Amino acid sequence: SVGACLWLAFMLRRWYAYADIGITVSAAFLGLLQIARERDLPAFRNAALGGACVVFLIAGTALNFQLPLIAKILQTSYADLYSGYRTTFVTQLGDVLSRLSWLNWALIVVGLYISVVRRNGFALFCAMASVLTFLAFIRTQDPERHHSLPMFLWLFPAYAQAIVSIASVPGLKSRWPTAAMAAVAGLAFLGTFFPAGRQVLSPVGFVFARETTLPLRLDNLPEYRRLIDDLVARMEPEDRFSVFASGPVMSDALLFGMKRDLVAHVGWICQVDSRDRFRPDALKSRYVVVTDRPVTHLQSGAQICVTLPNQYILEGRGIGAAYRRVAQYRLSDGVAGYLYEQVRPVSKAEVDALYAEFRKKYPNWAAPEW
Repeated sequence: SVGACLWLAFMLRRWYAYADIGITVSAAFLGLLQIARERDLPAFRNAALGGACVVFLIAGTALNFQLPLIAKILQTSYADLYSGYRTTFVTQLGDVLSRLSWLNWALIVVGLYISVVRRNGFALFCAMASVLTFLAFIRTQDPERHHSLPMFLWLFPAYAQAIVSIASVPGLKSRWPTAAMAAVAGLAFLGTFFPAGRQVLSPVGFVFARETTLPLRLDNLPEYRRLIDDLVARMEPEDRFSVFASGPVMSDALLFGMKRDLVAHVGWICQVDSRDRFRPDALKSRYVVVTDRPVTHLQSGAQICVTLPNQYILEGRGIGAAYRRVAQYRLSDGVAGYLYEQVRPVSKAEVDALYAEFRKKYPNWAAPEW
């Protein structure tokens, strides 16, 4: 319980709750296992009584001070809300495995084996917390790179166990094996975070992760700057712009990340169908940016709130009839970007027609008052 409370202090994002669940369940399981091994019934009784007191205390305090929030949490299906982020177990496992090199995974496996042999309860406890965190998290969505941080944190003791054991081998206590391990670590760092390092070290790619963690690179940066300059030059203080794209090649976050002054002018769009639903206010923005091909970052069909308006505006039908094209841009990865200006308000009939298409996949999406 102490460890769980300590971890709660770092719960700056709600997905850290899964790590807290992992460490709590692991602690309870290992505690019960130790009690069963020692057949210490008084200890079991005390632990059960203490656990019940903690549960009642936390539940009573939470219900007293946070009842509306708890009610909302209990009534919300986060698995449905984030279904657009969820794929298959094989894909989820492969994504996590790709974030460390095969060498690192081998060291973790060796460390776990040594921990079992030496009965290193701490390393095994942390490894169990990591696995439980992963299994709990994937019920909601695929773990992205930042979601994996607690999982890898719990695996570090096993990794360190392997390194310490290797360094403790009598024949490896000289400075050269230590220097070799430091060199491998340096190569892994270069291959993971630097494009040139990854290219040079490609023959020994097993020392760094398969998933790249390289700086964002835009093929045609001047074209992005031209798009930003066009928006700044055309917009009045009260004007807004919306970007019907959501991915590394184009998004509203990418544009205002390059020029912070644009934040005040962003007309926010829906990015994930299941989480956001379509935001009709985006159709009131004076300017919109669309792309050919559609730019998304999730599985196919999970972002029709982006792709469908993008398609209509490009084709000039439905809501797209209210816009005219004013500029074209060559973006990264062969994607063409277009800036459109709204020449008249989008009509209610056009909004209803758009929602009629949405309802083919999401029957509960009701058209807004317009």
